[in-house]
Amino acid sequence: MIKICCLLFMAIFLLSPASWAQSACSDWIAKIISAQGQVVVQRKNKNIEEAYPTLAICPGDSVQTGKYARATLQLRNDSLLNLDQNTSLVFSEAQPANQQETSWWINLFTGNTFFRSRRPQRLRVRTPFVNAVHEGTEFLVDVTQDRARILVFDGTVKAANVQGQLKIAAGQAAEARKNQAPKPVKLIIKPEDAVQWALYYPPLVDITYFQNTVSNPLLRNAAQAYQKGRIDEALSLLDKLPAEQQNSNYYLLRAALLLSVGQVDEARQAIETLLGQKPGSSAGLALQAVIAVAKNHKQKALELARRAVTQQPDSSLPHIALAYAYQAAFQIEKAYQSVQTAVDLAPQNALAHALLAELSLATGDTNTAMKAAQRAVQLNPNLARSQNVLGFAHLARFEISEAAEHFTTAITLEPANPLAHLGLGLTKIRRGHLKDGTRLMETAVSLDPNNALMRSYLGKAYYELKQGNFASTEFRLAKQMDPNDPTPWFYDAIYKQTVNRPVEALHDMQKAIELNNNRGVYRSKLLLDSDLAARSASLGRIYNDLGFQKLGLLEGWKSVNTDPGNYSAHRLLADNYATLPRHNIARVSELLQSQLLQPLNLTPIQPQLGQANLLLLDGLGPTDLSFTEFNPLFMRNRAAIQAAGIVAGNDTLGDEIVVSGLWNNYSFSLGQFHYETEGYRPNNDANQNIYTGFIQTQLTPQLSVQTEIRYDEITSGDISQNFSKKRFIRDQRKRFSSFSPRIGVHYTINPNHNIILSFIYKDSNFNRRNRNPLFSFRNFNIDKTTYQAEAEYLLDYKFAHLVIGGGYVNEQETNKKSNKKTHSDTQHVNGFIYSHLNLGYHLTTTLGISVDSFDDNNLDKTLRVNPKIGLLWKPTPSTTFRAAWFKTLKRPLTSNQTIEPTQVAGFNQFFDDTNGTKTTRYGVAVDQTLSDNLFGGLSMSWRDLGIPVENKKFQFDQEERFHRAYLYWTPTTNLSIRTEYSFEQIRLDLSEAPTSPLPSKITTHKVPLGIRYFHPSGIFAQLKTTYINQRTVFDFFKTDSGHDQFWLVDTAVGYRFPKRLGILTIGVKNLFDKQFSFEGYNFSTASAIGFKNATQPERIVFARLLLSFN
Repeated sequence: MIKICCLLFMAIFLLSPASWAQSACSDWIAKIISAQGQVVVQRKNKNIEEAYPTLAICPGDSVQTGKYARATLQLRNDSLLNLDQNTSLVFSEAQPANQQETSWWINLFTGNTFFRSRRPQRLRVRTPFVNAVHEGTEFLVDVTQDRARILVFDGTVKAANVQGQLKIAAGQAAEARKNQAPKPVKLIIKPEDAVQWALYYPPLVDITYFQNTVSNPLLRNAAQAYQKGRIDEALSLLDKLPAEQQNSNYYLLRAALLLSVGQVDEARQAIETLLGQKPGSSAGLALQAVIAVAKNHKQKALELARRAVTQQPDSSLPHIALAYAYQAAFQIEKAYQSVQTAVDLAPQNALAHALLAELSLATGDTNTAMKAAQRAVQLNPNLARSQNVLGFAHLARFEISEAAEHFTTAITLEPANPLAHLGLGLTKIRRGHLKDGTRLMETAVSLDPNNALMRSYLGKAYYELKQGNFASTEFRLAKQMDPNDPTPWFYDAIYKQTVNRPVEALHDMQKAIELNNNRGVYRSKLLLDSDLAARSASLGRIYNDLGFQKLGLLEGWKSVNTDPGNYSAHRLLADNYATLPRHNIARVSELLQSQLLQPLNLTPIQPQLGQANLLLLDGLGPTDLSFTEFNPLFMRNRAAIQAAGIVAGNDTLGDEIVVSGLWNNYSFSLGQFHYETEGYRPNNDANQNIYTGFIQTQLTPQLSVQTEIRYDEITSGDISQNFSKKRFIRDQRKRFSSFSPRIGVHYTINPNHNIILSFIYKDSNFNRRNRNPLFSFRNFNIDKTTYQAEAEYLLDYKFAHLVIGGGYVNEQETNKKSNKKTHSDTQHVNGFIYSHLNLGYHLTTTLGISVDSFDDNNLDKTLRVNPKIGLLWKPTPSTTFRAAWFKTLKRPLTSNQTIEPTQVAGFNQFFDDTNGTKTTRYGVAVDQTLSDNLFGGLSMSWRDLGIPVENKKFQFDQEERFHRAYLYWTPTTNLSIRTEYSFEQIRLDLSEAPTSPLPSKITTHKVPLGIRYFHPSGIFAQLKTTYINQRTVFDFFKTDSGHDQFWLVDTAVGYRFPKRLGILTIGVKNLFDKQFSFEGYNFSTASAIGFKNATQPERIVFARLLLSFN
């Protein structure tokens, strides 16, 4: 314990800025990041110092690595160098290349050096045979006695000497000899093998085994030397062991030590000798598996590790190797089983416990992870991996200071451990120090340059710094290094969408889904990190920008049905439901479920998102009705402001401002929304204001609590849209206001068992008056108070997901009308259970049932049992078939939100019907990926409704048919084309009320055809034409019946500002000022105010500006 405290103190001191004041020079040119084995620095004055992390290198100093040694250095311009064994180089003075740049000269005399830099400063390498100059690239220089060779991994390098010069591109190599010009050479090894000495090879052997169990004193001494960081001394001790004593333990230790400093070829020799002495040795096979893991040969690693287990199933070592192999292949459950076996076989093995902690974190089990990590540290506090995983365990529990301490200790114990640098980088970023965290991630990549996940995380850090080119490069390299990892494709899709390349973003997202076993991707494959920020990213924006919302909905439905607790999928649904008519309850309910399930809110909450009743004309709000794209990809302390505004015809003005932030385990969001318009005819005006406040805290790793307050105020005239243009009320005025606080709780029992609780209170007032005194009898004033409490239990098993819950609603209403006051009391109690069963063959079924008890003193008391059946089947990776049949009872919902599942196999359950309405819905759908650029689908569904009438003994019977088809095409990376067809028919049986003013039948056909253009410069444009054909039938007001068909054209152009600063859009709705007749949905809504429809019979010009500051 004393040793650990000393190490920690030293690490904190060395990593602190103050320690640099004691450098050997004020103008230091580089510093040591890690030094393994004998690494020395010879000063300009010939003094020699042993290298250690943070040691400053001055101009004129040289760095030399001995045999079995390697080092990593960071230049002052943030370039990184990896030095192989037996390498010698000298740093010259930094010289200005021009007024903007600094040229860094490095004299490499012998050895291997891997250079990496994304910075614009020029780095020049001088060798005895050729000089290399690069600008922001990665390359290797290998110098021997008779030649110098340059191998370029990324970017370009100019090789030059007095005899000539040559440009070397990525994946190419060149060589120069004495008095010869540089010339291209054929690669005889894979580029990744050329830097195998720089890779990180995960430890396989718990070194305390040799200290405590092995009897040979030389082996024990070698192990102790390794523990002290003297790898060269440890290997020298092994060389002294007589040949007759060089048994399997000797070769096991020798190979393990050689791998720790990247000497793979010599390690392989030791392994081959071990296998020669003991054919089929499990230790030898396990070591070979570890090498395969480090070199990203996943299938080979699995084969070798399985053979090792077969050879010696009662040894923990091959099971650890198998766990590494499964972990690399993202087979986390199998990896967990393997390491659990290793722990059972060797309870005192610290490495096994450390790996158990890692895999527990990967499954989200932070409690088990913490216990295993603490046990690993207890067994061997000098094992860096134990300290490292304990740091990640604290990070998962939002204990940032404790995490930083353990990562720092891990770096002190093993400076070349890339995961420790990544973890410390995450803690820096979490505290808001983005640049410092990025530098640590750059170091992590240099310590393990072939690690695709490290590359992905570094790319994400560059994204946060708004260094898009750097981010794109890292994502590209990560894709090349591990073509089967969906992580870089996922991150790159988010990045490309924000730089106006949504078509490419779609293709990257589709590739990520394909690599994730055709499941939606919402986070990275680095499962040690919860990746909360990326999981909160607005993936719906990719589909929205293209106009491909049906694809977004499909991915959301598939994800929710396979994982009901996936808050990212619920958010994706909330984003894309905005485009579907009459899906307001589903939209705001999915938003609520997403908020309750998320550990902490990381995205600004736009006030309009949680509002079911918005008086917006389609496309004429301050922002689109979805989460904006200006969200972080790292969870970090920060504050952000988003401001949006719109100005349009008919005196339309709107604005929305959101201030949000995150500090440690608290997040908040404050928002304001305003919208006003005079409308297109008399008394068609509307004015709406929304104010919201949200705060959430993660009290413990298992418990999250949030509260939200909303205030909404609406004043309007008659905003309904009727087929007859004369059918509106000139003197009717409406005012609605509501105040609604909400409390939510999410408790995680373990990763497979979650509980969410929701309590919503709402106090509202609705006033309707007629300015004409002759119609004052129609005036009324309604005060309503509503309480809603819901609870839900989510159980996640391998082949089944259960959602069990229930709720209670109480609604008290007082209606003052024509000097009369009436009271009504409504109570509703419900319970539900949904099971999503994975039956194999890519078939998921939904079986559920809900029970509703509805009691309203103006209606008959109702008890209804509602069965649910759904089917989601993927017979091929490109085909999805859906079918459903279910019943529902429309119940009162406070703020129109519920935590009950809103859909069955993608068919919506909740519409804004009259309370007490009994519904049966059934439908089928098929979605098909026709090619990489062409997508299509068809859905057909029917609804049968029984609508109760207050104080009446009869009900209205209503039949609805919804049929939709779509075809999406991306012919180029700049264009998206979409066409859809929708058929909607509503039949209302009015035989019991022949004088009703309601329509008895409405049939509507819509065919939108749109094209959108996106240019990488940020410019975008769109053109949409929509054919609408509607026939309306009124039984009583027959003169209002009619038929109309027409074309509408909408267009817009815009510019996406660089560095995610905002978006400007200018457009025209109804370009040719088409006059038409159309019956909207107001007759079918239970909303007191009603809502505006998607079209208006006149031209509207608008300009919208969205800005983001963070």
